[in-house]
Amino acid sequence: MPTLSLRGLILLVIAAILILRTVRKFGMNRSNPVVPGATPAPGNSFCTNCGAPLPGSGQFCGGCGARRG
Repeated sequence: MPTLSLRGLILLVIAAILILRTVRKFGMNRSNPVVPGATPAPGNSFCTNCGAPLPGSGQFCGGCGARRG
């Protein structure tokens, strides 16, 4: 049975670290940060969370789903 050399072990650790970083960065459970004091003005036509255009009388953003303040 072949044994894992030191070089192979180092490469395995580096690969595991890179995979974990990628999963954390692009994970499905990621939430969009919302600044508590940033409420949109009544005439604001763009979402403060994602920048998508907001509908005139809609309660939520069509791009990200954030609630209109």
